[in-house]
Amino acid sequence: MVYDRRVIDAPRLLLGALLGLGAAGCNNLVGSSDGSATTTGDPTTTTASSSGSAGASTSVGASSGAASTDPTAATSGGLFTCGDAPPSECDVFAQDCPAGEKCAPFSDGAGWGEAKCVPVAPDPDMLGEPCTAEDGYSGVDTCDVGALCFFLDDESGEGHCVSLCGGTPRRPSCPEGHECWINSEAVLNLCLQLCDPLDALCLPGTVCIPNVLSPNEATWICDDDDSGDGGALGDPCDFANSCDQGLACVPGYRLEGCPSLDCCALLCDTSQPNTCPNDQACVPWYDPDPAPEGYEHVGFCGAP
Repeated sequence: MVYDRRVIDAPRLLLGALLGLGAAGCNNLVGSSDGSATTTGDPTTTTASSSGSAGASTSVGASSGAASTDPTAATSGGLFTCGDAPPSECDVFAQDCPAGEKCAPFSDGAGWGEAKCVPVAPDPDMLGEPCTAEDGYSGVDTCDVGALCFFLDDESGEGHCVSLCGGTPRRPSCPEGHECWINSEAVLNLCLQLCDPLDALCLPGTVCIPNVLSPNEATWICDDDDSGDGGALGDPCDFANSCDQGLACVPGYRLEGCPSLDCCALLCDTSQPNTCPNDQACVPWYDPDPAPEGYEHVGFCGAP
């Protein structure tokens, strides 16, 4: 297994927004299809597993899905859940605001520790649709109840409506094909879309990357595309979402001519004839560990 895992440190990325971890103890949970979860590891920490992939850098993120406040609905349970939410104006899970309002998490620039009731837009945007937010992540946006305008563009202020998790902080629920992520204050919670890196159907402006907080990167999720003007084949990459769609950030020693610690490499299908350029091999992403179900075909073009 060749993996160079570095500290996650990207303020613009979803992981930085979601995990202001340390203020409260969280359980590292592996979600199941019925919304239940199994505790693994040290319940007082939220560190990611350091094994199981060829990837190089770390950041995690997401997309949208159908909102669900029914904890018995078909779901993917949360990977990280925490204790009960601290006192707040409303409950983001229960959506207990008066009619015509919704409970929205908001950030004051220092974190996501509170939620408040805000008016629902007269003609609200639905899940997955483009949206606008007032004054950044103030909680006031054009999304419907149970959704948050997220992945905001720095210039336009536009984003997409992303589903909030249903259920409770201890038993979160999301639609099938999504995972619930909760910050340590149990206020910001989002249903993140799972994806196939070789056939990603992520929202515009997001890319499919390995989920570094899933045990052994057992899933891939849609996260904010942070490649900017870079992200092309062979470009240096600082984080998992620093590469364009169809590429992945891998250790530089696996790529001839890589000028940095990590570089963007082509993803490839190990079940198909090798199409990698320059006599490269299609290396299984999880080699030598067993690949999680559904990702057995994922590989990258590099030195074997």
